[in-house]
Amino acid sequence: MQSLEQEDEYKLRRVGIAVFDDQGRQLPALRGDGKYEGTRLNYDRRYASTSGTAKSLILRPFVIKGLETKIELPASK
Repeated sequence: MQSLEQEDEYKLRRVGIAVFDDQGRQLPALRGDGKYEGTRLNYDRRYASTSGTAKSLILRPFVIKGLETKIELPASK
């Protein structure tokens, strides 16, 4: 497996996401950790929780335009 060049690693680290609830409130990023495996970056990022009334979350990448993703949340009981 081929490894990444330093410039490619830098570019890959810049691809982050912002998370919003269905009311447009941005969830604060708490922490994250990742490691390079060949040509991939496996990254785990933690965000603050919502108020519990959100029906969905919107994920918006910082760098890649048009890749917004909506995640429907199960109804709370």
